[in-house]
Amino acid sequence: METEIFNNINEVIQYLNSLTCQNIIFRGFTKKQELIPQLFRLNLASEEFDLLKEFEKYAKLFASPTSAQEFYFLCQHFGLPTRLLDFTTNPFVALFFSINQDPEPEDDIYKILYVNDNKYTPIQIDVGATDIRHAFLRKEIIEINQYDSYTEEIKGWLNRKRLPSQFPVIFPATITNQRIFAQQGLFYISLQKQESFDPEILISLGTIIRINKALREPLLEYLANISIDSIHLFPGLDTLAAKLKKKHMENTSGKNRAK
Repeated sequence: METEIFNNINEVIQYLNSLTCQNIIFRGFTKKQELIPQLFRLNLASEEFDLLKEFEKYAKLFASPTSAQEFYFLCQHFGLPTRLLDFTTNPFVALFFSINQDPEPEDDIYKILYVNDNKYTPIQIDVGATDIRHAFLRKEIIEINQYDSYTEEIKGWLNRKRLPSQFPVIFPATITNQRIFAQQGLFYISLQKQESFDPEILISLGTIIRINKALREPLLEYLANISIDSIHLFPGLDTLAAKLKKKHMENTSGKNRAK
């Protein structure tokens, strides 16, 4: 299902506000291929666990995840190809990710996919997930946590759990990464054994909001005014430095033009 194309900024804001405070998840995108997890988009499904194993080996120098679930989220968050796909519980965060990167979206339309809670299943990898609805029986959790590494734990979990739900989503239970927290992030995960992924699976389960690309600049300005911008969604000195660099380059350029 798709909405009519929004051509008015106030209508976009009003529509997104109507979706807040509900059990709805959102993903902003500009091209349909962005609804394919990177692991499948890059045809790396056969390399899945080698990628995780090598990342885990070196990631210990920079991060200290406390569970396999948290390690998996960090892999995705820092760009390692995984079967995860980023979503958020905040429609305005999804809007930012849709309109911020590409000034020329596919078909001149920015898009946000949203899915209601009757179309997804919350699951966990954590030890605390003892409810059978959350993927494990207690005896299976005990076995899983005997693995020597997070990679092996994830591999064992994926190999033994192919849930019947069409749209399972992992909700982060304890996340120490500030950026995932700021983005109110959660993750879709494909639990089927496959070498490719059809984005129509997601599209068929949700609604796509369509926004005219002409609204990009005023919407970015609105989002910045409510603290949804790169410096708030990507907290860190690297983001601050990039923002200050851009600001002062624009100031210098403006002064030169004025001479």
